[in-house]
Amino acid sequence: MRCYEASVALCREIGDRQGEATALANLGLAAWQHGDPAAGRGQLEACLALRRELRDEVGIAYVLHLLADIAWSEGKPIEAKSLNEESLRMRRRLGDKWGIAYSLDSLVVIAWWQGDRARARTLFAESLLLLNELGSQHGLSDTFDHLAGLLADEGRHAAAAQREAIRAALPPNVREEYERQVAGIRGQLGDEGFRAAWILGQAMTMERAVRYALEMTAM
Repeated sequence: MRCYEASVALCREIGDRQGEATALANLGLAAWQHGDPAAGRGQLEACLALRRELRDEVGIAYVLHLLADIAWSEGKPIEAKSLNEESLRMRRRLGDKWGIAYSLDSLVVIAWWQGDRARARTLFAESLLLLNELGSQHGLSDTFDHLAGLLADEGRHAAAAQREAIRAALPPNVREEYERQVAGIRGQLGDEGFRAAWILGQAMTMERAVRYALEMTAM
């Protein structure tokens, strides 16, 4: 965060507005992930204003998505849905496949929470297939995590195995929830059942994990 703050200052000094916007976005994301959503929101709103001045639509859509995720983490589902849908509309218009996949993934969680399971499954399948097409192992691991948390069953082991395989660390602001869900699933399955499911997940290829996730959402 100190490096991002220094970057913001230097970019302002030399008049690099694109660089300033990028540094602000990174600073806001880091602040949120390390437990300060208010500071993160402030940095991201400053970034959004700058992106709008620069007419950087890709950047605008990205920041809207981050602000949506912060809103969701703060218990503001209506705001989160509105921001995510605005981000998704922009990303579809721009043909930004990476962005589309991540906006869809966030909307899956919201739709599931609202009780619209059919929409959640449709959005999830589209997001998963896009991330698989793009070869994003980190993105797929995040998506598996979200699905497992929603279904609260043995699906979690696939996500964990894939995350371990690519050494993708969880941000601090989601690690506690992740560990809580893993403990809950262990309680449901029992130690022996959990261990068996975990071993099964470790043996899965990414291709098999994707098929398995799609099968789970089809139920």
